Amino acid sequence: NKYDHVPPSYVIVNEEKVGALAADYFLHCNHSALCMICCSNYKDSVSRMEGFMQRLSCKPYIIEYDNHLEKNLKYMLCNHPEITGIFCYNDLVARDCMNILSALNISIPERISIISVDDTVIATTVKPSLTSISHPKGALGAEAAQAILSIISGESAWPYQKIFEPELIERNSCKCL
Repeated sequence: NKYDHVPPSYVIVNEEKVGALAADYFLHCNHSALCMICCSNYKDSVSRMEGFMQRLSCKPYIIEYDNHLEKNLKYMLCNHPEITGIFCYNDLVARDCMNILSALNISIPERISIISVDDTVIATTVKPSLTSISHPKGALGAEAAQAILSIISGESAWPYQKIFEPELIERNSCKCL
C-alpha cells in the first residue's frame, strides 16, 4: 500500500471495550460458562472477541455466525449444557439466536442470558428486550462529518482521531444467577 506511512484519521467505538463490558456484566451477574457468536471476517467482531476473552478467567465457547448457526448453536448447547450466557456480535445475530433458542424451548433469560451490540430498534422490539451495548451510529457520523469540515477549514490537524466509549443498555435478556 502506498499510504502505509500516512497515519489514518478515524472516528470509532472502542470495540475491545465493547467485549470487555459484555464480559464484565456477565461476571457481575455470576455467569461463568459463556459463549460468543462472532463474525471473524469483521475486524470489529474480532476486537470485541478479544476484549471479551481478556476479561474472562476461562475461555468462552465460540460460534461463527454463518448459514449453519442453528445447527452449530444446537450442537454447542447439547455438548455444553453448562452455558448460561451468550454474547452476540450484534442485535441481528442476537435476534437469530433468540429465535433458535425459542424453537428449542430454551427460555431467555431464565435458562440463557443474552447480551448483544448496536442497540438498534431490534433490541427493543424482540421479546424479551435485549441488553445491548450502544454503537452510536448517529454520533459517529456527526463527529466524522464535523472532523472533515474541521480538517478542511484548518481548525484541526491531520490525523483526526476520536474514540467513543461504549455503554451497556440494561434490558430484560440477561439475569443474575
